[in-house]
Amino acid sequence: MNEFERKEKEIEISIHEAEAIVQEAKDVKDLIANPLFHKVITEGYLTNNALRTIGLLADPSMQEVETQEGLQADLQAISYFQKYLRDKITKGKQMETKMEASEAVLEELREAEVAGE
Repeated sequence: MNEFERKEKEIEISIHEAEAIVQEAKDVKDLIANPLFHKVITEGYLTNNALRTIGLLADPSMQEVETQEGLQADLQAISYFQKYLRDKITKGKQMETKMEASEAVLEELREAEVAGE
C-alpha cells in the first residue's frame, strides 16, 4: 500500500466512524421527539420524578443520612442521563463538521493523486 492509499484509507475510516456518530445523534433527536419518550421519560422521569425527589429532600421523614444520599443519587442519575443525551447530540454536531472537513481533504488528496503529485 503506497502513501496515497494509506492516507485515503485513514480518511475513509475517519469518515465512516464520524457517520456512525452523526447517525447516533440523529437517533437520539428522533427518540427525544417521540411523543411516548416525551411522556414517559421527559415529563415522567426527567421532570416529575426530579421534582418529587427534590421535594423528598426537605421531607422531615426523609432526613436520615442514607435516605438523603439515596435521594441525591437519584438526582445525579437524572442529571447523568440528561448529560448523556446532550453529549450524544453535541458529539454528532462535532462529527458532522469533522466529516465535512475530512471529505474535503479526501477530495483534495484524490485530485492530487490524479494530477500526479
